[in-house]
Amino acid sequence: MFSGAVPDAIGNIQSLRILNISDNGFSGSLPASMINCENVQILDASRNSLTGFIPTWVFQCTLFHLIL
Repeated sequence: MFSGAVPDAIGNIQSLRILNISDNGFSGSLPASMINCENVQILDASRNSLTGFIPTWVFQCTLFHLIL
């Protein structure tokens, strides 16, 4: 189980297609650096303690499934 903020460095993985960070103790919001993950098709961040608004970069990606 991970906790704390989702690391900004995750935005460096530009070839990322599936990101499943569910069932952890992440808090705060998804990092703005994730705008660089433009190939993400599935993002599952459910069952965490994330707060805030859905970031605008989510709507700029090729997401097929978004689970919050």
